[in-house]
Amino acid sequence: MTEVTDRELLMRIDRIGGALADRLLDRFGSAEAVVNAQMASLKRVSGVGSAAAKNINNTTIDSLKPAESQPASNETVDSKAVRKLTAIDNVGDTTAERLLVQFGSLNAVMNATSEELCSVRGVGKSTALHVRSFNDHDSDGPTVQNMVLSSEFGQELLPRVISRNMRGATIKQFQHGAETLVYDPSQTGGRVHLTARGNVVILGAISRTEADELAEVFFENLPSEVPIDHSELDLEVNNVVMTATVDNPVPLDGLAQELHDETEYEPGGFPGLSFTLPDISCTYTLFGNGKVNITGAKSVEEAKSALDTLNGTLNQMDPDELRLPPDKAHERLDEIVNVLEVNPDTLVEAHNNIEVYNNKIWQSSRESDGIAAMALYLASENYTQSEIAETANVSEATIRNALKEFREGTDIMETVVE
Repeated sequence: MTEVTDRELLMRIDRIGGALADRLLDRFGSAEAVVNAQMASLKRVSGVGSAAAKNINNTTIDSLKPAESQPASNETVDSKAVRKLTAIDNVGDTTAERLLVQFGSLNAVMNATSEELCSVRGVGKSTALHVRSFNDHDSDGPTVQNMVLSSEFGQELLPRVISRNMRGATIKQFQHGAETLVYDPSQTGGRVHLTARGNVVILGAISRTEADELAEVFFENLPSEVPIDHSELDLEVNNVVMTATVDNPVPLDGLAQELHDETEYEPGGFPGLSFTLPDISCTYTLFGNGKVNITGAKSVEEAKSALDTLNGTLNQMDPDELRLPPDKAHERLDEIVNVLEVNPDTLVEAHNNIEVYNNKIWQSSRESDGIAAMALYLASENYTQSEIAETANVSEATIRNALKEFREGTDIMETVVE
């Protein structure tokens, strides 16, 4: 049977994740020393609140060690599935084997609810959360990147005073000028903001469960003298940010013309197309490779519905009809070389570069000015990037980005041919 580390032993205690286990071991040296420590000493470790300290105190080192009768046999557990699970934070070999024995397959583990995962010995809320989050990010489907939730207590607070007695808390001054307490337990990607007006805002969570657990940790670690009653805290979702890949990527310049007034498109400064669709409250930012960011949803379901609407809209469009006409870049190249002195061979090579770019990066969001300038810079030995950018009325960054697209697109196509 695989030997269990002190870190894995501590992670079998509810509310103890990998990061917190590491901090406890840094402070006390071993799992046995941690479970034998006094509550007051445990609470001096950042991220250990009253509930976590109580769970540790109610644990013995023997209860954390695996029973001899319960090891998972290597003959019955898929080693590839074990490796897959151990890539998840908080999950070691032993926990991975137990999960697979309990649920029968990797797919069943990934589709289990948090409650079902916590029924496995050694899996607490934190580990279940990491498994669920890993499943979300490991899929090819839409992924929640950030949720913003807020609530208010309706009473004035002193964030700087509170932060003095709260580990993991710092004070920041934002644009509005008021001081805000920022709490980051370093256990998840989320953080909590507490303002002087008594507003609490949670940012960076990737699920409602993670946001609620982050709020629970925050209030557990608030100094006892802070006059906040959070028993009826009602966190409202203000914004869900989701990323996905659309079914039918289309050229962005053509889409911008198709959508007209509903778009914001400045490819020289930002490669994405921002737009809205009728009857949809969300905002889309679509990129040439088909990736899309969806913001402004009040729930995950609303964000997914917005994605369905976008796919339905794009599926009705023909990418070839929206493609940037190649002759525009060629015409622009001829205009640029009328200002610069370019020999015939260089001009022919530049036109060939445009053909290669348009054929292999057909879904590009790049405008004709940038493509022409890149093609000439690649072909010319007499002019600097700065000189060509100034003549073409584009930025040097535009030339560099187009050149990167050209080289990466060419490499990809050559690999496919081989």
